[in-house]
Amino acid sequence: MRLLRCFALSAILSQSAPGGSLPVKLNVATQAHSIQLGESLQVEVGLLSGTNQPAAAPKPLVISLQARLPSGKVDQLQAVEIPVNRSSKQVTVTPPESGLVYLWAKNAQLLPGGVYIRVRAAPDLRQAPPAPVKPIPPSLNVPIAAAPRAPEVSPAPSPAPPPVAAPPSTAALPPPPPPVAQIALRFSPDRKFLADGKDAVTIEAFLLSDEAASSDLRLNVFDSSGAMQPMPLTIPKGKSSGRSSLTYPQPGTVTVEFFGSSPPAQCQGDRKLSVQFIPPVTRLSLTASPPDITLMDTAELFATLTDEQGRSIATDTARDVAFEIGSGLGQISATVVQIAAGQSQTHTTFRPERSGVVSVSASTANLITASTPIEVGAPVSLLLWSALGGLVGGLISYWNDRRKSRRRVLIGLVTGFILYWVCLFLGLASAGRGVVLNPLSAFAISTLGGWLQTEVFTTLWLMIKPAATP
Repeated sequence: MRLLRCFALSAILSQSAPGGSLPVKLNVATQAHSIQLGESLQVEVGLLSGTNQPAAAPKPLVISLQARLPSGKVDQLQAVEIPVNRSSKQVTVTPPESGLVYLWAKNAQLLPGGVYIRVRAAPDLRQAPPAPVKPIPPSLNVPIAAAPRAPEVSPAPSPAPPPVAAPPSTAALPPPPPPVAQIALRFSPDRKFLADGKDAVTIEAFLLSDEAASSDLRLNVFDSSGAMQPMPLTIPKGKSSGRSSLTYPQPGTVTVEFFGSSPPAQCQGDRKLSVQFIPPVTRLSLTASPPDITLMDTAELFATLTDEQGRSIATDTARDVAFEIGSGLGQISATVVQIAAGQSQTHTTFRPERSGVVSVSASTANLITASTPIEVGAPVSLLLWSALGGLVGGLISYWNDRRKSRRRVLIGLVTGFILYWVCLFLGLASAGRGVVLNPLSAFAISTLGGWLQTEVFTTLWLMIKPAATP
């Protein structure tokens, strides 16, 4: 049995943490950040660990890839399945609308990932080109005969016109000012970030015109974290977007605000971005206490929120944890239990129904499901003590019997076990369950049942009848 449990434990661990690193978040990467409407775009959807390293999928993971359009509509692009032991997959998508489109990847067990794409409107081809000039046919290409010249007449002299003032010189006028660039400020992924100094938020500036920047556009951006790099946020010459990133080591809100630029530009939409950083909860662990029980025992299931190093981390908001039996038979007292805000752990009770290895799992939003095995064995020790007590009780009854019927010993074996079972599973003993499970209690209760012989049934009936009678 011990070997079977070790095998089950190794199998569960191999499924939950290949290579020792669990995926924590999704990453979306693209070959370009600006395309024309109707063009296809190569997108890589990847799995990252808490340290931003590629992490292999512990099981096949289906990722929902969506597009949030400028109109506010969310368009389902496709489902991306990352096979087991793979960390990424490439797909091709075609954004259905022009403007700033947010490509968004999500899975219930991972932190979502995303990136903004500037989709330029398609050129207007509705204006017809000018009609071509038709050539003159060779048959009509005949020189026209010169008309006879009229006799020359000398014109009469005309008076001189009055002097006209010369127009002012245009060289002295200043050139018209260049148009002011229009930009938009965004951050991605669009979610809350882990306050571990590693989970990076990307601050992006997009040029909203179809032309690329004619010179470097440097943005004067305030960053309350003081960690944004590179600074200043710049849209390089010849590009239509620029980006910087920042991390934060403690929970809180980081503000990024646009104050101006060189050359001047106007910000369309929000000039201030608020990025929230939360406690760095990256894993859910599940333990059973005790991990080895019998059919007469129960086990406490503890679900704990931890960081990458396995340290308990309190959650900032309440989280629901769902418990489920994957294999084996048993009952869980509460299948959904909440971890309150400011807490890191919750628990429930497992009661077995059959011997063997039972696999129990726990899950919560944006974290990989955790599993643990519980070994359920037959209560051999208690059965032996119960049988010994029943035989001793039967012998006592045999010694007190004048007829010395040996059947009393066998009857004591049966009635002793019945009395112990009723006290254990029907709760008829005044002592707690832990006391009843003690081997000495098993011996004492079964001895009493063996001595009472068939009077056990009468005694039990008198105890049960008042509760059963209306």
